[in-house]
Amino acid sequence: MGVQRTNASSILHWEAYQKLADMLPDILEEGRRIGHDVDRDPLLALDPSNLLRRYLVAEDWQVDKAAQRLRSTIAWRRDWRVMEYYRPGCGNYLYDEISNPGSEMYFADSMHVDRQGRPYMVGRVNLCNGERMHPWRHLRAGIYALDRFALKIIQNGCGYGSYLLDIGRVAEQGKFSGTGGGANFHPQESKNPYYLEGAGKDASSELLERYGELNSGMSVLRAALRIAGEHYPELLSRVVFLRSDWLFSLAFKVFRLWAHKKTRDKFLFVGGRADPPMTQLLEWYRSEQLPQESLCKKEGK
Repeated sequence: MGVQRTNASSILHWEAYQKLADMLPDILEEGRRIGHDVDRDPLLALDPSNLLRRYLVAEDWQVDKAAQRLRSTIAWRRDWRVMEYYRPGCGNYLYDEISNPGSEMYFADSMHVDRQGRPYMVGRVNLCNGERMHPWRHLRAGIYALDRFALKIIQNGCGYGSYLLDIGRVAEQGKFSGTGGGANFHPQESKNPYYLEGAGKDASSELLERYGELNSGMSVLRAALRIAGEHYPELLSRVVFLRSDWLFSLAFKVFRLWAHKKTRDKFLFVGGRADPPMTQLLEWYRSEQLPQESLCKKEGK
């Protein structure tokens, strides 16, 4: 009986895939008409079969909903000017405090892979200085990192990636983009000059209508989770929070509700007081492929 259900499910999934595949040329043509260069957009053009799979899985194989989300993504990529991300030197421009002040980036591609050969990102949240973060510049730089990571997953043909976010203290202060960290790091968002100057409105009318004014770190996070969930579906197999504390736990109770249920099911905690030890990472990642600061070198403690 179980085999029969599996076969029936596979047939339904295949039929859904074929139906969406038949719709794809018209969806892409709609994208051209609204002004997005779908033919040069690598996330749309490089691997159409994987593109369709991700959107179908995200919508529980409901073809019409998957098609509508794909249309919405194309419109968003136009409004977000995603193709600018592929200009030479864009990463340096977005991350540099001189050219893009307030970007305060704290995560990036680790340049390593997990035990399944899938790439993963790493981040250290305390490198982000909330007192100096420009909400829209930070968000644009963050989505750049996510977009390029998504491209790497597509190019490698590995299906998914993952993300390790360290919540613990950072001994040394950042020097390039993220300016937080250090023993005396106690930022006060209320002193952020960008918020005081009205930078929460510093975006196009389309984006402001979609996400509202970004007047706090939590509003930026909410917009980021919405963008990632809606327009980068089924990209990550897991998101692991390392060394979380009580303050992060309080914030997590709020922002976890902003993520899609499929995403919430991928949230894991390691290394906090009530969490599995840091050695849990070795189930998913080889020790030599983990960052030195992952604390795996102190796994005996």
